[in-house]
Amino acid sequence: MLQFATTLLIIRKYIKSNYPNLDYHSIYRSFFCFFITIASCFTIFNNWDNFIENIFTSSPASLIINSFMFIYFGIDLIWIIIKRKLRIDLLLHHMLCIFLYSMYAEYMFLTYYAINECMSAFNWVNLIFPQYEIYIKYLRLFFILFVRLSVWFNGFVLLYNTDLFLVTLFGTLLMLALDFFWITLIISGINKPKNITNNINNNNNINNNSNKYIKKNKL
Repeated sequence: MLQFATTLLIIRKYIKSNYPNLDYHSIYRSFFCFFITIASCFTIFNNWDNFIENIFTSSPASLIINSFMFIYFGIDLIWIIIKRKLRIDLLLHHMLCIFLYSMYAEYMFLTYYAINECMSAFNWVNLIFPQYEIYIKYLRLFFILFVRLSVWFNGFVLLYNTDLFLVTLFGTLLMLALDFFWITLIISGINKPKNITNNINNNNNINNNSNKYIKKNKL
């Protein structure tokens, strides 16, 4: 746990010193999501039989991951408020996650849900290399449609006949609404470069037509 935290701090320091003009906090956030996604996948894979048999099972690895998730969302929420970068979607998402990871941190089903951090796991690529932004947007769209939706559905089914049904229902509906909102943002971001290109082409066509008109009048 200490090594994991130290590694993230080293990465943050490196990014801040070598790329001072970048949004290093967003890059640091993305790296965290990257490591958490990998760690969660390995933990669920290594404990798959126990997890399917009893969704309330636990392990030292899942407890560590869930504790990090609680700390991460808490720190990030404070950062959002201090920096006044208020986004309703992130506030709702973080507050729900803080509640869940504070109440049920010992259970592995929250480690399973942590896999959904994959949506932000590769944001650091387009933040450092903007030329790949369009590819990352498509990747985020893929993660939402084929990973996050699957995790929400499976988690809901596994928790359906438990005492956490109402919490699961509320959380699933809220997360699905947020995913739908993020899908619209991603699609609009994908279409934006096309609109810019079309505007440039239209302007070029107008300029060409104007030049032809001027030449014709001169003749």
